[in-house]
Amino acid sequence: ESDLRRLDKFEGYPSHYRRTRVYVKLDDGERVEAITYIAQPKKVKSGLRPSKEYLSHLLRGCDLLSQEYCEKLRRTPTL
Repeated sequence: ESDLRRLDKFEGYPSHYRRTRVYVKLDDGERVEAITYIAQPKKVKSGLRPSKEYLSHLLRGCDLLSQEYCEKLRRTPTL
């Protein structure tokens, strides 16, 4: 639970994001419960860009993401 609290702080929960439980399907077909963060409606605006630091944080996980998604992230404009 302490890891979740650390992640909450990093993601700006609850002021910037709300936490939602979802089910995801693993590569082997198994469905597992996971937590995702969804932006609070008042924080969503067209044209927002991530900071370089946040994008860098996401890119450090590219070994866990599809190559296509990582390429999309690499093309994302930052602040």
